[in-house]
Amino acid sequence: MFREILVEISDRVPGIENVFLAGTDGIVVAKLKEGPMDELLIVEATTLLNECNRLGTELGSGAINQFTFCFRDRHLVLQMVNEEYFLLGTHTDPTEIGKLKYLLKIKSLECYVNVT
Repeated sequence: MFREILVEISDRVPGIENVFLAGTDGIVVAKLKEGPMDELLIVEATTLLNECNRLGTELGSGAINQFTFCFRDRHLVLQMVNEEYFLLGTHTDPTEIGKLKYLLKIKSLECYVNVT
C-alpha cells in the first residue's frame, strides 16, 4: 500500500532519485528503491528532524511540518505524516522541487490515514 504511494510520487516528478516513508525512530517503513546510502540518509534525516523540532519548541513554534535541503547536486524534502512518521524525497532537478513538495504534502495525508 505505501509502496504504491511512493511510486505515484516518483511517476509524477521527473528527476526523483528515491522516496521513503520512515519513522521518527529511523526505521524505514517503505522505499521506492534500494540505495547504498539509504540507512545513513534516514538516520541523518531523523537526527535533523529531531533538532528542528527542538528548535521549534525553543521558539514556541511547535513541531516541524516540512523542510527542504538544497545541495549543489541534490535536494531533499522531508514532509511529516504525523508525529511518528515522515516522507522523504531525494531529487536532482531544482526546477521540480515545488512539485515534489506539493506531492509529498498531498501524499502525506494518504499515508496518515493508513498509519493511524
